[in-house]
Amino acid sequence: MTESLSRLFYLLLATGCTVSLCSRAETIYLYDLRYTAQLSRQDAFENTHLVAILSGIANRNSAVLYTLLTNADEQWKDYLTSPDQWLDGAQFVTIGSISDLVLTFRSLISGVVLYDPVVYATSNVASTAGGVYDALPVCYRPNDAGSLYSVLVGEASELRLPVALNLVGLFNGSVTGSVKCDAYMWAKERFIDSNLCNSTFLAYYVDYYATTVSPSSDYTIMTVSNHDYFASKKAFFFDLDVWGDETPNDDPRQPVGTDRNMLLQVLQSAYVQTKGSSMIHIGGFTPWAFKYTDGHSQHGHGGVETEWESVRVFTSYNAYVDADACCIGAMANAAFYQHFPLPVNMTQNPAPTMQQLMEKGYIDADGKVVPKNYCVFYAGDYDSAAWLYSQLRGLWDDPMRGQVPIGWAIDPELSLRFPVIFPYLYSTRTEADFFIAGDSGSGYLNPSQLLPPRQVSRILKSGGQVWVDYNSQFYKTFDMKFTGFVIQGLSEAEDLYTSFSPLGIVLTPSDDPDQSNVHLHGTMPVFHHVSDLPNGDQWVTLVTIGSACVPNQDADHGLVAVRLAAVKAMTGVLHPWSPHLNIKPGTISTTVWEDLIG
Repeated sequence: MTESLSRLFYLLLATGCTVSLCSRAETIYLYDLRYTAQLSRQDAFENTHLVAILSGIANRNSAVLYTLLTNADEQWKDYLTSPDQWLDGAQFVTIGSISDLVLTFRSLISGVVLYDPVVYATSNVASTAGGVYDALPVCYRPNDAGSLYSVLVGEASELRLPVALNLVGLFNGSVTGSVKCDAYMWAKERFIDSNLCNSTFLAYYVDYYATTVSPSSDYTIMTVSNHDYFASKKAFFFDLDVWGDETPNDDPRQPVGTDRNMLLQVLQSAYVQTKGSSMIHIGGFTPWAFKYTDGHSQHGHGGVETEWESVRVFTSYNAYVDADACCIGAMANAAFYQHFPLPVNMTQNPAPTMQQLMEKGYIDADGKVVPKNYCVFYAGDYDSAAWLYSQLRGLWDDPMRGQVPIGWAIDPELSLRFPVIFPYLYSTRTEADFFIAGDSGSGYLNPSQLLPPRQVSRILKSGGQVWVDYNSQFYKTFDMKFTGFVIQGLSEAEDLYTSFSPLGIVLTPSDDPDQSNVHLHGTMPVFHHVSDLPNGDQWVTLVTIGSACVPNQDADHGLVAVRLAAVKAMTGVLHPWSPHLNIKPGTISTTVWEDLIG
């Protein structure tokens, strides 16, 4: 008996799983959504939308429904079903039609939420209601015999699903002056203010308006597949313009600033429900391929400008962004993956000893840093679970990885939606691979806006300690001690990072345009982001690094913090090419943060 228990314990350890954490069904249903690439934009949106909400409902308590939509879905399924992995031994049952899919999970479904094809915002309201009421979002298109309404709800339907909520014709602009914002006002009062939804989760994804424009033939850029996780959490969905000086292109007749005002009311209501004691997780991003920026903006607000303003606004209410930005932002199965059993703690490579630093020539006999130009590589930004899901593995599996020390900048809270990749990375790392947090820790925000007086919300209660507590748990789990990118962080926000990021932070501040204020904040080093490396051109990469180096330096050491989009962008930075930049071999030292501070 004892031997059997020992073997069982060993098996559980080997599979990274415990009995209480193996929350996946023995039979897993598989639904292939890739047929949507052949549909009209409206049908593709509606099919993907319904499956995403159904996935959120079905996978809320256990991993039971897996969707195939992008290459990443197939790739990670293959990995997870390999020997000794989480899904090894699971039985997969393929479901062939959306009607059969609905029928399979009929016992979990209360009915449908009908949304209005001419009031685009109602598709997001339907996602909120779907998560709250366990109902499927269906666009009201009764005159199309092939529409989901006709197939699942209409008189000719075999299923004849009941209507749990009808949003069609409900909004006319009489409340806010905007039909769009009337829908969100109604939803805010019904779901947030009454505490029916989970106000610690919001979801910022493009609404049905995306079906009226054609920036790409790839329908996955609408990111409607990403609704699954947030529906499983009963999140509130929205799509509103952050700018108050213009009317949005999807609702040009509304009074100027109505969208922004509605956005602030949604954020304020969520903050009130959390009592300011929790961070608010916002999935998604400004849908710049469709709305609000550049050619879609009356004043030409740019993408980065809009990003930073959005983050400034969100942070004022204790919210951070899990930034599923276009056009690699599609992700299915996060509701499924959330049940993956992560180890309690994961361990990184040890920091180098003082002796090792001396042997490398970084520290002299007196224990001081040798004056050189130090080049530090940051590979990111992985501030989106969707980007992490579809982009990192192809770079990580590059056989050249391990030749150059790299700080892989992965926001650790992405483990909420895609925990699978973390054991994969930690178990296959080389001695040159280190894991740091990207922008701005456990979520992308502007930390200065956590501190009163907050520029937008004017909330007087500080969110600083809430942020510290939130980060501390994730940094401990993943053995992280460095934050590689803190956007628009002002000096007063540095205090927030000293306890959980003791090896340092890198600021991209708004109050230090020449990026010169490298210093210690107590014992925590504060560096500044100098340059992004261009992707793909090794010679331009070298010039970028060389131009940031300080020539003939003999007193102080310089630091070059660079960001990488791909591993191959860094293969030319070592000494064989340095003579072409008139830099003596050894003048540029490649290292990681721990090398500088021991």
